[in-house]
Amino acid sequence: MNFTSKDLENYFWTSGNHITTTSGVEIVLHASALVELSVLLRNELDYPERYQVSASFYSLSAFMAFFAFENYQSIEQISVQDLLALYRLGYAHLERV
Repeated sequence: MNFTSKDLENYFWTSGNHITTTSGVEIVLHASALVELSVLLRNELDYPERYQVSASFYSLSAFMAFFAFENYQSIEQISVQDLLALYRLGYAHLERV
């Protein structure tokens, strides 16, 4: 399925501009252009630690090109591993929260 950035924008609008994937990655569309992905990683055992991994795409086209979606359901399959791969490639940042 080939869809345009306008189709993707409409898909975000039907989801309230906020999609949470099956693995917990949050994808938010701001002002019809900026796409932010983030996930909170936490360890609540003896030494609680919380880290957030996040990435931004400054256009829907760039977001679509990077992930090469086959269909709308592909968006909801973006995983924590995908976000960590973005971090390893230098497209995402990690911060302690």
